[in-house]
Amino acid sequence: MIVDINELGPVDAQSADVCIVGSGAVGITMAREFVGTAHSIILLEGGGQAFESRSQEPYRSEIVGLHHDGVHNGRVRVVGGTTTLWAGQSLPLWDMDFQQRDWVPNSGWPVDKRTLRPFYRRAEEVLQIPHATYEAADLPDRGDSLPAYQGDAIVTYFSQFAAMPNFAQKYRANLKAAKNVMLLTHANAVAFDATPDATAIRELLVRSFQGKELRIRAKMFVICCGGIESARLLLASDSVEPHGIGNRHDMVGRFFQDHPGVAIPVRPLDHKRFSQWYGSFRKGDVRHCIKYAASETLQREKGILHVGGEVFYPISFAVTAAKLFAGAFSQMFRKKREATEAQDDPNAIQPVSQTRMFNALATVAQRLDQVGKTAFFRRYVLGKVVSMAALQPHVGFSVEQEPNPFSRVTLSRQTDSLGMRRTVLDWRLTKSEGRSIAVFAQALSDEWRKLGLAEFNPDDLEIGGREQGEHGGFIDASHHMGTTRMGADPTTSVVDPSCRVHGYANLYVGSSSVFPTSGFSNPTLTTLALCLRICDEIKTKLSNSIMAVA
Repeated sequence: MIVDINELGPVDAQSADVCIVGSGAVGITMAREFVGTAHSIILLEGGGQAFESRSQEPYRSEIVGLHHDGVHNGRVRVVGGTTTLWAGQSLPLWDMDFQQRDWVPNSGWPVDKRTLRPFYRRAEEVLQIPHATYEAADLPDRGDSLPAYQGDAIVTYFSQFAAMPNFAQKYRANLKAAKNVMLLTHANAVAFDATPDATAIRELLVRSFQGKELRIRAKMFVICCGGIESARLLLASDSVEPHGIGNRHDMVGRFFQDHPGVAIPVRPLDHKRFSQWYGSFRKGDVRHCIKYAASETLQREKGILHVGGEVFYPISFAVTAAKLFAGAFSQMFRKKREATEAQDDPNAIQPVSQTRMFNALATVAQRLDQVGKTAFFRRYVLGKVVSMAALQPHVGFSVEQEPNPFSRVTLSRQTDSLGMRRTVLDWRLTKSEGRSIAVFAQALSDEWRKLGLAEFNPDDLEIGGREQGEHGGFIDASHHMGTTRMGADPTTSVVDPSCRVHGYANLYVGSSSVFPTSGFSNPTLTTLALCLRICDEIKTKLSNSIMAVA
């Protein structure tokens, strides 16, 4: 069922077996794992079922380090969370990403890839994508070959895109029909209340923007609020532990990581072959993207971080408007259908969608030449399905961030509209990220020249100084990780290998915030795998407690 906290009336408390904080990809996935079981679930969402500007206000943060766009624009407080923005790209971490590497400080996971392999399969089922190794040999047949790199510096991977990445759209009906799951909207988690000995969570205080307060009591709690908000909630819960829950050793919020990126234009020497090798393609409903990455050999020999990337085509303003028109047109009818199904007023959403459509259409009309030329080139020169890509391809690089304890999330003295202290983000990089990109870019440039495929000048990346914000700095990917890192030692980590907060019997973190290192892969697939593993442990604990009582 789905209930707005403001419609609960005089009720001031709710109880369940499990309370899940956050209804993004992880929160919804975990809740679905319990649908139809004997266990009662409360799933909390701070926003509503549709985007609201007011719900974004608590995300307004202070940035004291490098510029970071994703802290404000890469998070959404709404049912479905950031999957409402997500393109659906999925890629696992690799064996080496889990290993301790002597050239990468603070590297190494307390679990290995083999442990997560069965959970990766289940995560693929959640995303409704085929099981894959993501290695070149497993790439679906598309009628052409892949680059035959002459050395052992470059490897080819591929990613898969979920056909319906928005989890609210994908699973709303499932949650609404579930009798043992309550999705509580406009219920913002404010602070946990721990037992006096700080060994368990007694309850969680939630608050709506209208001032409605509710105390959630549960046997088990799971924080699924992403790499920034999960740390913020722990730090804000200071009624028993003065520095916040899980923060006895000043580890909560440290090691904040993202995937720093940079891109430059590339000049294909063989347009057709270049597009065939590096263009995305579909097999059924699933889109695939070709990735190039530094091999384990190159990483070890050069002492670099895991770095990779893809070829992409920046979209012009006019072409973006064309896509907005198509999107707004589709959205208007989708929302009208959803409103009709929910027995709401289907005409209430039309003015906004119509305004977006007409504004976008006006822009397209002014630059029909640009849109038309792009479509013609894609269809008749490259022999591709028409898309809104620009003519100039770019080579993009994304790199694993070196785990840095001084890159961190802390709390401000200022408070938000809920009365919570705001986030302070101090994103810091080292020279390792830029050096890794530079080494890999040179290796890729050399390979492309040998193949007669394309050329670019790695010096044009202007790597030196970017870690300090020079030359425009690095672009963040809105992949927030590391702030509640996983480890066996409570003095150097926040959660144990099961993602349970050290010292607390009933508190887990289901988020990319537990990543000790980040690889270069998109984090969602791995995060889902970890959360499914948490579900299995919680189910076992709940079943054992029932048996003990019996």
